[in-house]
Amino acid sequence: MTGIYAIEIGNRIYIGSAADIEGRWRTHLWAMKSNRHHSIKVQRAYNKYEDPQFSVVEVCNENVLLEREQYWLDELNCVAAGLNIQAQAGRSFAGMTQSSESNQKRSEKLKGRTFSEETRNKMSVANKGRAPAPMSEDARAAMSTRLKGNKHLLGHKHSQEVKDRIAESVRRTKAAKKAAKLTNSEQDQSL
Repeated sequence: MTGIYAIEIGNRIYIGSAADIEGRWRTHLWAMKSNRHHSIKVQRAYNKYEDPQFSVVEVCNENVLLEREQYWLDELNCVAAGLNIQAQAGRSFAGMTQSSESNQKRSEKLKGRTFSEETRNKMSVANKGRAPAPMSEDARAAMSTRLKGNKHLLGHKHSQEVKDRIAESVRRTKAAKKAAKLTNSEQDQSL
């Protein structure tokens, strides 16, 4: 459903618009419960009253969403007396570009970040079986050019223990592939 919605918390109202009102409501509710709502006014009201009432104010087409949202923002005085921060509909922070200085600060903050074993396992499970994004021939050629002459481990000597582990891993992989091939050929013969 597309249109204008309201979130009422403690007798104050937040007005918003969405192409998928139900999905947007779930996002708002998740953000409030996670203490991560983009609007500090909404988050503080939720933390205090914890009983958001969600309602659809008006159903309309996408091409008039911002116009209708602006009407309801003005009609209900949602910036001064309500929970909205922006006085103008559509003036969200989405789509804004960050300065190179901001990007550099964020990059520095994230460098050296480590994840717990549990998080790494969850990320591993989420990515299992995911095929890499298809690459165009131009992208493949560019990557090939970048990687030619890669001297990453040049001069590095593996210890005997590491060499033995690598050899064992290769043997297991070859054995598993051979077993799978035999199993597949046996199944083909039984058909």
